[in-house]
Amino acid sequence: MAKKIVLSINDGYVATFFPENRIKTKFQTLIILMETVRYGINSPVTQIIGKDIENKIILNIDKMSRVFYICKNKAYSIVFPFKITTGTNFIMSYKNVFTFDSHSISVIISTLKILQELSDLTNESCYNFIEPIMNIEDEEVNYWIIIKMLLLMEDGYIRYDIDHAGYKKAFEDEKPHTHPIHHLDVFYSANTTFKLGLKSELSHDGFLDTLDINTDCLYLDCFKTK
Repeated sequence: MAKKIVLSINDGYVATFFPENRIKTKFQTLIILMETVRYGINSPVTQIIGKDIENKIILNIDKMSRVFYICKNKAYSIVFPFKITTGTNFIMSYKNVFTFDSHSISVIISTLKILQELSDLTNESCYNFIEPIMNIEDEEVNYWIIIKMLLLMEDGYIRYDIDHAGYKKAFEDEKPHTHPIHHLDVFYSANTTFKLGLKSELSHDGFLDTLDINTDCLYLDCFKTK
């Protein structure tokens, strides 16, 4: 059954979901995803809010299953691969075989951070990467099913930006169409990311609709500078 859950982001969590530096790695998206699960299960169902909140998380669970992070001048989205049920609080689980609690989330995030550090180093042996995963297998919880799924899944990252400073610099460099004020950034790795320029502001609802496979597709209007 389709679900759309909107949560206000408390001031103390804004930096968690909107880091100062742009997202550049999959491990960053995975850690944010797990922080979203932590935030969700600790949010009472009565915290569901309306459209007038500036900083918010939107969980859109349907044929398209995504989480959206919305603030004043940007929004981004990644896949949300978990099931949500409601009681007094939100309950989040994976394929009815793993239900998250605060402890399991902390273990998973800690492991992801260790793996992230290892991925930044030159490791000639796979055992360096395997060891942190083996360490948590000592517990009576099947963490591997979650770690494996997270590492292998497609995260579907896309971001909408309103970036006047970036456009100003591009304009001064006589390349205004390399960094439009309104644009979508697709992917995050330096060798794969690209921008799609927009002619006008995209509303938050418009951003959600752009990615909703249940609604009509948007069409690119091919643009030529000359």
